[in-house]
Amino acid sequence: MAIDLRRAFGCSSLTYFAISSIAQIHSMVPRISPRLVLTMFTHSRCQLCVTAKEALEVVRQRVPFEIKEVDIRQPGNEKWFEEYKFDVPVIHANDEFLLWHRVNVDDTVAKLQEILRNEATGKPSNSKDSS
Repeated sequence: MAIDLRRAFGCSSLTYFAISSIAQIHSMVPRISPRLVLTMFTHSRCQLCVTAKEALEVVRQRVPFEIKEVDIRQPGNEKWFEEYKFDVPVIHANDEFLLWHRVNVDDTVAKLQEILRNEATGKPSNSKDSS
């Protein structure tokens, strides 16, 4: 049974048209979803980094993200070299520590999904463990 909203709310056809137009426009606006940007701290002779990149590609099939690499041995990255020279690969998600050394696909997917949920609800992330 269809309800005539114009009669139910006592509005004119013009008002009803305006309200329904706004509702249609609102439904077409894409929802802004949380975004993941992973930063991988690496260097050219890092064999674990090659394996980590392969695992991250599998993770990306389940949870979309952008990835950028930071070569800790390049000029300008001295801070990251001092921090991670013995620990690459190190992965940050949205500028927060996520993991280091090895990428476990299932664990990483779960952590990234948790980050997305927390960002969608405004909760702070708690990804400070050293998996």
